[in-house]
Amino acid sequence: ESIVRSGYRQFLFPPPIEGDAAGYDWSFLKPMVTMTLASATVLVLLPEDFGGFEGQLMASVSGQCSYPINLMGVGQVYTKQTAFPSTTGAPAMVCLEPLKGTGAKGQRFQLRFWPIADQAYTIQFQYYVAADALTDAFPNHMGGMMHAETVLESCLAIAEQRIDDAASVHTA
Repeated sequence: ESIVRSGYRQFLFPPPIEGDAAGYDWSFLKPMVTMTLASATVLVLLPEDFGGFEGQLMASVSGQCSYPINLMGVGQVYTKQTAFPSTTGAPAMVCLEPLKGTGAKGQRFQLRFWPIADQAYTIQFQYYVAADALTDAFPNHMGGMMHAETVLESCLAIAEQRIDDAASVHTA
């Protein structure tokens, strides 16, 4: 189990190759998501696999041009909400708020906006996935069937390093 977990993590976040500054950056780990900030609300629960933002958050109202929303610190948004608690309008600022005690699948997050939404807004952003570990209950890996052998080779590379104390054919 330890080898599979490490092999899968190595597949998701590969080590740098000679001459590279970083490992490979998988595009399938950076989906776009479209969510709704409902009228008269300030909170949006993020996907369970949310691992962080990749770029700018954008907001729009049905059919209109989208605009960027400033990502701020939690304290800045709470300060604004305290100073102007009943202000409504288009989302002007947002913070990423961690949620406590959200279960065994990992920590969850939500977005807190200011001001209070005066109508429903479409929020769109790209994020990087915090992938679940492979288990008997969840055997499907990220990257789809075209990476089945890639994941297998990564696991075999970890196995040869841990069991044989060598980096040979699978690591290569």
